[in-house]
Amino acid sequence: MSSLLGILSLFQVLTYVTMMDKTKDIYIGAEGSTVEIYCYYPEGYQDYIKYFCRDPCTYNDVLTQSDSSDTVISEGRFTVQDKVSELSFVITIRNLQREDSGVYYCGVEKRGYDIMSKVKVFVSGDESLPYVAMNDKSEYAYIGAEGSTVEIYCHYPKGYQDYIKYFCRDPCTYDDILIKSEISETVISEGRYTLLDKVSELNFVVSMTNLMVEDSGVYQCGVERTGYDILYKVELAISRAPLFSICTSTPASTTQSSSKQTHSTSGTIATSTVTEASSVFCLRV
Repeated sequence: MSSLLGILSLFQVLTYVTMMDKTKDIYIGAEGSTVEIYCYYPEGYQDYIKYFCRDPCTYNDVLTQSDSSDTVISEGRFTVQDKVSELSFVITIRNLQREDSGVYYCGVEKRGYDIMSKVKVFVSGDESLPYVAMNDKSEYAYIGAEGSTVEIYCHYPKGYQDYIKYFCRDPCTYDDILIKSEISETVISEGRYTLLDKVSELNFVVSMTNLMVEDSGVYQCGVERTGYDILYKVELAISRAPLFSICTSTPASTTQSSSKQTHSTSGTIATSTVTEASSVFCLRV
């Protein structure tokens, strides 16, 4: 069983989630792992220079670039390969570090304005956290798998304990409010959503159950007040699961079958199916 858990931990290391808005991709990885970022471009730009840069993407922010197709170009921890037959170039970042979390751009150099597509990278250094913090401390990303539950922590300043709290989907008009609470220390439920205002901790917690891929997107934690409300942006990224199966040999035992869900507090969840028959364990993650 210990070998089985070891395999499960190994394949929880890296997750890639695409947002509903196809121009904003989010890539998620653990510290020390490797991530591949896919940058697409229109037909007709196969022979143009491609590059990858960190926001704000000045000349000094370019991390790697390629002016030759189907050739791997390396620059330190970064590599780029322009796959012209697929109208895309692939960026690989090795040995991810927490400081790598942030906003990047895939660029195609051309006359006038370059073609730019935004990419966000989140690197988790502590699997006990339910979120990964961007360099911008006002923005957080939460990660989950289809069918699982995620808890979103919304902090607010001292002095707003008795104000109405709410959670909404961007652009956060009145019709976008998913749940709100006017009472502290009481769980409020609305369909798949619950909200608990923990005034002693200066935060309210929103739980979303039975996550769906369509839930991926931008949300706002809100505190209602006179004038402009206090708004706090969060991004939610939902992956499809399970992805693949692995089998490993073990000593023979009595035949039995069970199904488990393994939850990591970082937000990622893997569903495992374990079959003990003679000497084979099968893991699906």
